[in-house]
Amino acid sequence: LVCGGLAGSAAKTVIAPGDRIKILYQTDASRAFTWKGAWSTGRDILDSQGLRGLWRGHGATLLRVMPYSATSFCVFDPYKAKVRELAPGLNEVSVRFLAGAGAGITATTLTYPFDLFRA
Repeated sequence: LVCGGLAGSAAKTVIAPGDRIKILYQTDASRAFTWKGAWSTGRDILDSQGLRGLWRGHGATLLRVMPYSATSFCVFDPYKAKVRELAPGLNEVSVRFLAGAGAGITATTLTYPFDLFRA
């Protein structure tokens, strides 16, 4: 549980600056995306808010990501065992796909209210 939460948090922390810039473009229809514009937006954030500005709102994101990743990590192997039990002839890729889908559904269902924190 802890390992899954930490892994998800670490991954989200690494990509947070890019995610912040992406969200700015998604929420402002007047801003047309270009790579040059995205770099410019990043520089503008650095100039006006400093390095921490690239991680603004990250705490709210982690409130959702930690339990999501932990849940997904915890239930994947039991789901994989259950899929193998229910469909013994299924190939490994399909077993992992179904177990991953189930883990994602479970994690999303449990953490859906945390998405409101990001809004």
